[in-house]
Amino acid sequence: MNGIYRLLFLKRLTDEDSRIQLYELYESGRGNDLGDIEYSYFLSYPSCGCGPLDVINTRSSLIIPSFEQKMSLLVEDCPNLAQKILAKDKGYFIPGASFNIKKHPDVLMRIIDEYNKCK
Repeated sequence: MNGIYRLLFLKRLTDEDSRIQLYELYESGRGNDLGDIEYSYFLSYPSCGCGPLDVINTRSSLIIPSFEQKMSLLVEDCPNLAQKILAKDKGYFIPGASFNIKKHPDVLMRIIDEYNKCK
């Protein structure tokens, strides 16, 4: 999010052969000021120009704001899915000011599952 790169160990939430990978980072709270448990989510996909071990934070400027435009371009080879995202259909949208980080994996898994099934 802030241009700093770190080596992290993430839990993969998608199948190994998924066209887009979704990962979760659990943070125990020992490393933040409030001691709160936090989760962060990351994407990896072939067109990102990333290396095989690079991921993009779902809260980064590469994903949010304008989630509907950025994500629909990512899945543009699946027009029905891209249209649902562009139209901000329920369950296919993450708002720019989303404080419910647990919504990210639900929406992204729905999109990824549908994208994997798209022919």
